Amino acid sequence: MEQNLRLVFDQDIGQDKRLGITKVPLIELEGETWKEMELRPLPSLYMLKIKDKKDRETLTIKVYI
Repeated sequence: MEQNLRLVFDQDIGQDKRLGITKVPLIELEGETWKEMELRPLPSLYMLKIKDKKDRETLTIKVYI
């Protein structure tokens, strides 16, 4: 099994802000297999009151269960 950890930083190290939040749909995962997922971070899980709806790009993760 390959184990990798990738750290991601923005340009102004030391002044980090949370870039967003996302959910990983566990129902799509199968046991003992790798699954690559593309997720779109949101400013909050509760989007009704959020005014900041700017694009936060796409986050690609690889999950093993």
